[in-house]
Amino acid sequence: MKRLILPACLSLAIIVSGVALVFARHQTRILFAERQQLRTEQQQTTDEWGRLQLELATLGSLSEINHRARTELQMQIPDQVATLALPARP
Repeated sequence: MKRLILPACLSLAIIVSGVALVFARHQTRILFAERQQLRTEQQQTTDEWGRLQLELATLGSLSEINHRARTELQMQIPDQVATLALPARP
């Protein structure tokens, strides 16, 4: 009986370590897939941020042009009556 205890314990240890290895590899695959998804989301967020920065710069320059047109050139938007009174072009 004592002769069977050591091989049985070793066999059990081998089986348990095999199951633990399979579980660890499965978890690794799940975490890798999640990491890839997060990297994709990060890249999309970075791209969107770049587009928003460009849009902000464009709006800032349009605002600057509008401000300079009003202050330096004394330009203003005509009122509706003035635009309706313009003669039609041939």
